Amino acid sequence: MVGLEGDFDGQWLDGKSSACLPVNCETKSTWLSTIRGRFGYAADRVLFYLTAGGAFGNIEANTATTFQSESKGGWTAGAGLEGAFTDHWTAR
Repeated sequence: MVGLEGDFDGQWLDGKSSACLPVNCETKSTWLSTIRGRFGYAADRVLFYLTAGGAFGNIEANTATTFQSESKGGWTAGAGLEGAFTDHWTAR
């Protein structure tokens, strides 16, 4: 099996620190997305697979005097198995 899959996740990660005295620092991440190739071997109703591709996310950092928002890219990789319960329902 060869395929392509992707996902998009909204998130509200928020971290604050008082290490930037005299003001507080704040870092946020609001979304994460991936696009990956998926390669696998199906044995009856079980799929063994490897996946790898690109990961992208938004990072915001600010203090009382500065604000930065930037999309960052990286990579992701993994392996797993997926089993079919019925013709239309699976679990990973």
